[in-house]
Amino acid sequence: MTLEEIRHQLEEASALGERERTHVTSTLFSADGVTQQVADSADASLIALAADEAVQLVLKGQSPDVRERLLSIDALQTVARDGTASQIQRVAAASQGSSSDHLQQVAAHLYTPQALARVAASHDGQAVATVAICLTYNEGPLVAGGLQTLLTAENLQRISRLGSAADIGLAASACQRLPPAEATSALEALLTPEALKHVAAGSGRAEFIGWVADASRSLPEGRKVEAIATLLHRTPLDTLRNKGSEGDIALVAIAVADSGHASLIARAAEVASLLDVDRRNVAMEYLLTDDAIDVVERSGTGLEVGAVARAASLLPEAPQATEALGRLLTPDALGRVADSRDQAAIARTAEAAGHLDGAARAAALEQLLSHAALTIMLAKGTPASISRVVRAAADSGHVQVLARTALLMAYLHHAGMRDFALRTVLTEPNLARLATSNDASAIGWAATAVGHMKDDERPGAFDRLLTPEALNTLQTQGEELSMSRVAMAVGERGGAGLVVRIAQAFGRLPDGLRAQVLPHVLSETAMKTVAASRSDKAIHAVVAAVRTLPLEQRHALMGALLKGVPPWQQSLYNPSPARSASAAAASPSTGGRKTGGPGLG
Repeated sequence: MTLEEIRHQLEEASALGERERTHVTSTLFSADGVTQQVADSADASLIALAADEAVQLVLKGQSPDVRERLLSIDALQTVARDGTASQIQRVAAASQGSSSDHLQQVAAHLYTPQALARVAASHDGQAVATVAICLTYNEGPLVAGGLQTLLTAENLQRISRLGSAADIGLAASACQRLPPAEATSALEALLTPEALKHVAAGSGRAEFIGWVADASRSLPEGRKVEAIATLLHRTPLDTLRNKGSEGDIALVAIAVADSGHASLIARAAEVASLLDVDRRNVAMEYLLTDDAIDVVERSGTGLEVGAVARAASLLPEAPQATEALGRLLTPDALGRVADSRDQAAIARTAEAAGHLDGAARAAALEQLLSHAALTIMLAKGTPASISRVVRAAADSGHVQVLARTALLMAYLHHAGMRDFALRTVLTEPNLARLATSNDASAIGWAATAVGHMKDDERPGAFDRLLTPEALNTLQTQGEELSMSRVAMAVGERGGAGLVVRIAQAFGRLPDGLRAQVLPHVLSETAMKTVAASRSDKAIHAVVAAVRTLPLEQRHALMGALLKGVPPWQQSLYNPSPARSASAAAASPSTGGRKTGGPGLG
């Protein structure tokens, strides 16, 4: 087979589909003597064309030795002596992945000063970038000298203006092998804002984003931050999320952590949280360094603290997550989240705070879930964010957090969410904790919340909350507002037995306080509930409680009670007409007239 016939077959193969191409080239290189014939041809263009096809076979696991047989010393010397920049580039690229011995052979015979000078002078940015990156896989003076030949300011500026994202990424990675001062100058010439936007916008190749992010670390401070910010726009982040390897993601994470900017760290943390477990763990390991967490703690907005807290809570080792969150969620940082008026930040931070140890968790949630923050959740929270908050509150172990959260969530407009929130926070253990808390305000808030629970859940919740110990706390602390909250909740939503029990308890309060609180228990609703119970004992108990109130408060309360009692039973609770008449006659203030209110004697 002549060289022209070999060339013709290789050119035809390069135009075929993948399967047909593999078949043709495999058959060709398997023919006796063809590989050696090309290697000995002294034809740089044919050697480069054959190298393109040979490497495809190697990548598919076929003819593993064909590349090294093709790129013999004679072949390499031919390309170095006679090849164009593009041909030198193609042979250099094809050699990557060879054995270390063969790579040394390539370095010695392909990367000659004359060949590198020809590439450098070619104005071919792709050739310059590709040969430069191939050079970096070698050691010794060849690398520094060769890179200095290739990566001139002119060539870097040309790649910056006209190069593809691949050219820019390869050149950026190669620049890092220059001496430090030269590397900085070279990267400043290469990584212009326009070049960075080009890499960020169009490559679809995550490795180039990783390489450029890594190289950006060598830029001066201001340029470095601008470069990393450009690479964290939506398109490159989507590319990393969808296609990035663990190595690509590690390079970006390291660069972001090194940036010293809370907004960049938070943006990367938010995307890292969405990755699959293996890649997420890599991202978190390199992103959430102590220094990066300290930056966010000191200067991050509430939203940024929330994003990083969420990410830290996903660290693979529980002690690692606890340590990171303890470092991040200081009182100052929590205050910024609570004041942010951002429901997502509050919810993420609350969920993350649940990973702290007991006392630290309670303290963090007590500060974070303030009345103002919970009001934001009530007004703007989504089902997902409300779920995060109520679960965190339920596990807080802090009675004020439990009660405050339950109180605010009781006013959710969506009935299903309200029922879920109250059921989640007001569990049996939490109701018991509130009942024994010796905290009258917490008991009062919780009672209001229990009043909004579903009909089948409310009676049991009231019984678990309003124990004798809880009522004793309310009575001994003597706080009218908390007792009024309990009284109103029971008066509007309690069963007959509960109304009687609370009425009897509050009937023992001092006169002034009793007059303020007891009428809330003995509401019109409560009176109807007691009357409807048909319980003689309950009705008598309520009548007794009513009689502890000042005379002017009794009329309306007894009237409301007796409205629900059948007429033939009213005499059980109402003094007889004869007694009323004689009492009235004996009273000079009535002038012998009957008094109007039943049961007021």
